Amino acid sequence: DLTLLHHRASNWYEQQGLYPDAMQHALAGVDAGQIIRLAKQLATPMLSRSESITLLSWLATLPDYLVRTRPGISLLRAWAMVLTGELETAEAHLQAASQVFDLDPSEAPHVDLRGEIEALRATIAYFRRDMSTAISLYQRALENIPAGNRFLRGCVAQSLGAAYGWQGLVVEATQAYAEANIINRRTGNLPVSLIAQWNLGRLQYEQAHLHQAEEIYRQGIVTLNQQPVIQQQELLPVSGRLHIGLAEILYEWNEIGAALDQVKTGLELSQSRQQSSTQVMGHIMVARIRLQQGDIDAAGQALQQADYLAQRVSGPFYWAAQVARWQARFWLHQGNLRAVA
Repeated sequence: DLTLLHHRASNWYEQQGLYPDAMQHALAGVDAGQIIRLAKQLATPMLSRSESITLLSWLATLPDYLVRTRPGISLLRAWAMVLTGELETAEAHLQAASQVFDLDPSEAPHVDLRGEIEALRATIAYFRRDMSTAISLYQRALENIPAGNRFLRGCVAQSLGAAYGWQGLVVEATQAYAEANIINRRTGNLPVSLIAQWNLGRLQYEQAHLHQAEEIYRQGIVTLNQQPVIQQQELLPVSGRLHIGLAEILYEWNEIGAALDQVKTGLELSQSRQQSSTQVMGHIMVARIRLQQGDIDAAGQALQQADYLAQRVSGPFYWAAQVARWQARFWLHQGNLRAVA
């Protein structure tokens, strides 16, 4: 029986740690339980590597009846859509999952989904910059996500910290990031843990607590360097952010040469993963350093590169606005008040 062979092949590949091959056989055999289980295992690393399109292509091969009766599949689709910026489509998949859940919310397989649905709704509100709604929904999500689901709780705590940060609620943001760091370390979710650590350093920097920020960044870099080489490759984007954050601290202390070394390291680390937002951050820092050194041409070139990359960051135009802010300072330094205006 061909279906049985695909099932056995999928299990064998999974045991060998060859998850993409395991998924291909699960899809070929239309093995619903195996597909959903593998998708849940693969979704987070794939989404963190910007492989949403591949995940969506796998899920798109499933029969409609399976999608209609398995809210977990609709939720995976919704997460992938959110992270590709397709918020309207994400809401449609989220609504589909909610309808299945609402039919019988007491059914055991669906109980754990309430918190995840609220987390997704919160994330859609976050990307629309409706932070008050996002904060409320993230808080409700944490109330409904079971204590045993530490992975999702860690991700939600991280996102709640980001939403608090956008509202300028520094104390609340710091508490949320600290909790996210602890939870994600315990679950082995090192990428999200280190992002939370970077955000903690950023909050300290914005409050002019430079020594505390430096310690946080350096601790993160030490943690990264202690990981196996393969895992370090997966963590290159956050590694780049930590080095660029450290460059900002050194710049404030007028250690310009050391700052330039750190930002160059950060740009090199983030380039291979096409992390545009990290690259924008790094080129802005290069422009600030070059301006400090009196190299006007190099500063202008760095800002042009930052502007070019900022246009390619998905979602709201946060980074384009940041480039404009520093471009205005650059022109102000040159006395070009018309351009500043």
